[in-house]
Amino acid sequence: MVTSTIAEKEVKRMGVNCVQYNSVQKVYHVAQRLLCLKYSNQDEDTIRQALQNLKEWCTKENIQS
Repeated sequence: MVTSTIAEKEVKRMGVNCVQYNSVQKVYHVAQRLLCLKYSNQDEDTIRQALQNLKEWCTKENIQS
C-alpha cells in the first residue's frame, strides 16, 4: 500500500517534470534562434521570413509569450 502510493506520486512528479522540461526546451529553442538571427549577416527580407517561420512554429507548438 505505501509502496504503491509512493510509486503513484513518483509517476505524477515525473509527468510534471517532463511537461516543464519540454516547455523550457521550446523557449530555449526560440531564444537561441532569435540570438542567431540578431547576429547573422542576412538581409532584412531573409530575417523577416525567418521571424515569420519562428512565429508560425511558436503558434504550432503553442508557445505563449
